[in-house]
Amino acid sequence: MNRGIDHLVLCVHDLDADRRFYERLGFTTTPRADHPFGTDNSLVQFQGNFIELLAVVEPDNIRPADPGHFAWAPQPDVPRGGRRHGDAHLRER
Repeated sequence: MNRGIDHLVLCVHDLDADRRFYERLGFTTTPRADHPFGTDNSLVQFQGNFIELLAVVEPDNIRPADPGHFAWAPQPDVPRGGRRHGDAHLRER
């Protein structure tokens, strides 16, 4: 079954500058959003898919990968923005 591409992730250094760049090109970006695991993002949406602009803003909240295993998940109970978040994002098993 061909599912196509859901979204592309572009890692950027300055999320606000990259949002302005895409807006100057004529795209609409979503408001800046924060993740509980050290990154912020904004989306450039299309019909059926999107580009995710992603910036690391709190590198200490990104869990390091174990040797031989990819890990991209929040550290358990890391407070951010007055909230606590569990351990619930993508990880290779």
